[in-house]
Amino acid sequence: MFIYLVSNKDANMSNRFLFNCLFLCWSTIVYSQNWQTVGKGFNYSVAKFITEPTENKLYALGGFTFAGGIPAHYAAYYNDAKLDWDSVPFLQQYFSGQCILKYGNKLIFGSGPLLCWDGNTVDTFARMNGSISGLALYNGSLVAFGGFDTIEGVAAQWIAKWDGNKWSAFDTIPWTGVGMVSAIEYKGELYIAGGMFRTGIRKLAKWNGVQWSQVGNGIQGGFSSVGAFAIYGNDLYIGGAFKANQGNPGNAIARWDGTQWKNVGLGMTSLNALIYDLEVYNGCLYACGQFYTVGSLPIKGIAKWDGTEWCGLGQETDPNYVINCMAVYNNELYIGGGFETIDGDTVNYVAKWIGGSYTDICGAPSGISLLPESPYFSLSPNPASNTLTIQTSATGPLMLSIYAIDGRLIKQLNNLQQPNTDIDISDLQSGIYFIAVSAKGQQAVKRFIKR
Repeated sequence: MFIYLVSNKDANMSNRFLFNCLFLCWSTIVYSQNWQTVGKGFNYSVAKFITEPTENKLYALGGFTFAGGIPAHYAAYYNDAKLDWDSVPFLQQYFSGQCILKYGNKLIFGSGPLLCWDGNTVDTFARMNGSISGLALYNGSLVAFGGFDTIEGVAAQWIAKWDGNKWSAFDTIPWTGVGMVSAIEYKGELYIAGGMFRTGIRKLAKWNGVQWSQVGNGIQGGFSSVGAFAIYGNDLYIGGAFKANQGNPGNAIARWDGTQWKNVGLGMTSLNALIYDLEVYNGCLYACGQFYTVGSLPIKGIAKWDGTEWCGLGQETDPNYVINCMAVYNNELYIGGGFETIDGDTVNYVAKWIGGSYTDICGAPSGISLLPESPYFSLSPNPASNTLTIQTSATGPLMLSIYAIDGRLIKQLNNLQQPNTDIDISDLQSGIYFIAVSAKGQQAVKRFIKR
């Protein structure tokens, strides 16, 4: 919710000033279709996208068995000639949907063993006594990480590197926990995240070429995790499942400048918020996952950060708001997940952002304070269709006013006595509104969305 608190005897004057500011600072346009179907889509959820820039291919991995209307066993690629998804013949027999990465002139893929495709045949690249959850590049070497203890007979717990000739471990100090899930190179160091622990390291570590060390204070909380990395601007962003009130640097997202943590607004503040993927597109950082509020804004499943504030994309995903992955391919943003529809249109687990007219919900207009909660009053649900319930701790008569985004007074109720009040908003058009509650010289204003 957007909250602005004032204390002013002249409530009407302060309201008018506030909403004139909001009119200048917020942009709003009517909802419309901004997501496009991508071919025939899939018959089940998409878990991960991987772009292969040297061959200009977009791979999709997941639990599906059909892609583009044809059989595709857990893996497919987007065929530009067909404008639809296609199977990957050399993957179908072997692949279990974990990772793909181009290394040299070979495509490395699999989860255990690792296989390679040279354009003609599939060969075994490496065998291990566990599974691979991901691949990365660091300082010219191929890095494999996951839940294994040995790779090609070399002792290397959960992480190893291939220099073009042989596999080797980073060091010999054992890890405990449940493995590693994500890695990225940042400022010459390798960052790794997962359920791993070591003396002085909790779930997030960096390798400087000689040894591992903890990043800040690590990630706190028994159920906390980091699963996504991205470099945006000069900072390394992490996304996952963690909360600031547990001693972490943010709510599901934080940024690291190489020395210290910085906040990313208020982060994803909904209960059990998760970020599954981070992607840089058109000058902004996009975060997707399972969340329904960002800061105090009702944003579901995907949000963008411009370095200063969060904005929503106006979408509604069904049956829930879970978006698993994103990718930028041919300068367009793709999303995949467990959703079958967006904004009421069938998309079959994948969609492409085309933009256009949509309500741009942003989080910190110029000159306006943003607070996570107000002790003065709350409202629910938000967004709402027919009825908005106001709950307040204030005593005495209340005055309630609803304003349009341009500052027009839409509805006003005076001398309300009940701490809980239901407001009929069925006659309002879809869009963004502000509701002001005044009592005893105090006033609070919150934003709500009418579906």
